[in-house]
Amino acid sequence: MSATSKLLVLLFIAKLTICCASRTNDEVNISLELMLNEKEIVKYLSEESISTSSNHNINYNLDYDKFLIGNRDCRFKQIYHSPNRSKLVVRSQVLPDGYCRSYLQYDNIISYDFYSKDRRVISRSDYHTLDWQSKDSKYVNYHYPQGIILHNEAIAELNERIESFFEYFPDHNNIMKRLESNKLDYYYCPDQATIEKLTGYETRGILLLNQDRVISTFPAHFHEVVHFLINYYLSENQLYTHPFLQEGLAVAIGGRGGMLTSAVLESGNFLVDSDFINYNELMSVEGFNMNHPSLSYPVSGLLTRMMLQHYTSEEYLELYKKYSNSSANIPAISELTWITKDAIIEYSTKNIVKTIIFNCPETKFQEVVSDSTYKISHSKNYYKISFDDTLTQINDFVWLNVGDNQRFKLKAIAEEIKIKDCYLDEIVASWSKSFLIENEDIPQKKGHYYFYIDKSLFQ
Repeated sequence: MSATSKLLVLLFIAKLTICCASRTNDEVNISLELMLNEKEIVKYLSEESISTSSNHNINYNLDYDKFLIGNRDCRFKQIYHSPNRSKLVVRSQVLPDGYCRSYLQYDNIISYDFYSKDRRVISRSDYHTLDWQSKDSKYVNYHYPQGIILHNEAIAELNERIESFFEYFPDHNNIMKRLESNKLDYYYCPDQATIEKLTGYETRGILLLNQDRVISTFPAHFHEVVHFLINYYLSENQLYTHPFLQEGLAVAIGGRGGMLTSAVLESGNFLVDSDFINYNELMSVEGFNMNHPSLSYPVSGLLTRMMLQHYTSEEYLELYKKYSNSSANIPAISELTWITKDAIIEYSTKNIVKTIIFNCPETKFQEVVSDSTYKISHSKNYYKISFDDTLTQINDFVWLNVGDNQRFKLKAIAEEIKIKDCYLDEIVASWSKSFLIENEDIPQKKGHYYFYIDKSLFQ
């Protein structure tokens, strides 16, 4: 290459670098501009962002654009006008395909985080899923990476679960028809690294309120979908709801990430019965947040099931709305004095069905499948699963050929039994010696352990 040619190439590279830097700085200014004047967001949003943010007509009592939910921090404005202004840093990152990421940072806190191209803003989850594939179902539009397996059974299950929501809240004004038309956007992430990239959070599942989309590592994460459905049902809602009501409803109807509702309610019943948790503490926001979610969620789910039986849907929704506002200053719930421990015991005795039992009301069983380590037989309503001592030494799941082959797995050790639905990545039945008030062991006969499980859990 001649000296002249080399000079021309260097000049071209320099010009390109200057253009990129100029474009980047131009894009970066969006973050600062929007922090200072949030109403300007409307003129920067792409058509797709506006569409997804307004698709379901869910509104909150806000003085700023819905798209900014979860992506604004009032402290940044205060810092900008304070002596600490120098610590507020504008960051930028040039991305492939002409995109830029710009955000504001103060210490380790990031806010006003936008992805933009030609000064048109899209969300973080939109940017990181530009090359994802999609699949429509009755109520849900699934989005997932190329090459990822999404079982049709999981898709069908989530649609059925959505319909089950309306067994508690009657379908007024053709809500289900509207959802069938508009569809919920559901982003299925194969692992936690992917969901963190899309959301910025270390989580297994989340409802993003700014665009009314569920993002989850579970293919049928009904807990998060219930959060969406109650907002969709109300249409006009506040930004914050008392966590006892918000999480309690999502557990009562939708279980918890990776656990079927029935399995979660069993643990809630144990926590109350054993006095491991004072359920009255959960009536205040501070008391609820003071307890670990593994305690507060199952108990609030159990008590919400009682409430859904005690109240009409209209009465329950009035309570839900009463303890919701957009300031996050929510008082303690005062209406639930009727929930006593005796009332909980009475309700649980009649309504909480153990997923794994050791005494079965049915006696006639026929063998279904026999393996070297376990045997499955069935009666009209139950499966009987018996296994030898070698299985109780295995700490990992083994395939259990019940229903569809290669769908369910069994883990059985002396202190714990779990059955997992691999299509849904969900525990459908569990027994734990830790969750017993009275000492109990897995029964055995002629050197074989055994237990029973309701057939409906496999359907």
